[in-house]
Amino acid sequence: MSFKIEYIGDILIAFAIGIHLYHHPYAKVEESFNLQAAHDFLEIGIQNLSTFDHLEFPGVVPRTFLGPLLISILSWPFHMIRVYL
Repeated sequence: MSFKIEYIGDILIAFAIGIHLYHHPYAKVEESFNLQAAHDFLEIGIQNLSTFDHLEFPGVVPRTFLGPLLISILSWPFHMIRVYL
């Protein structure tokens, strides 16, 4: 049985999710909006903000893009490495 290098990224993501769930089992719903915004920044980019979920589902609390934007900027190189490997 050979282990493919392409699965390492998936395993690391699953491990990070598991660690997060173990340490923070009662994360608030608002945190999922930040996670989705970071995903939108990485997958859609800033050139098409009109397709972000934050505009379609604004919620009762005003949302900020500063945290997800910073996370996306820091994780963008790793995202691009994973996309092109």
